[in-house]
Amino acid sequence: PIGYISNTRELLPDTWQKYWKDPESRVINFIGKDNIVFHC
Repeated sequence: PIGYISNTRELLPDTWQKYWKDPESRVINFIGKDNIVFHC
């Protein structure tokens, strides 16, 4: 999800790390045949 992280950093330069590095958060990726081209 590097694109999502970099976009969050661009839009929220002061708080992006709080969102992405929160130990209570989990990143779950769902890849289906309809979006493989866009996310891989």
